[in-house]
Amino acid sequence: MHIWARGYFVSTVGIDSTVIQNYVKEQAEEQIREEQLKLWKDDSG
Repeated sequence: MHIWARGYFVSTVGIDSTVIQNYVKEQAEEQIREEQLKLWKDDSG
């Protein structure tokens, strides 16, 4: 399992800690979905 998300986030203005926290949470959830999909594909194939 990877520690870092595959994407990245760039902003020059107007980003507060809540936006960053939401971004990190969404990246983690996406990574979990990808890992689960890989497991499902491995089992079904």
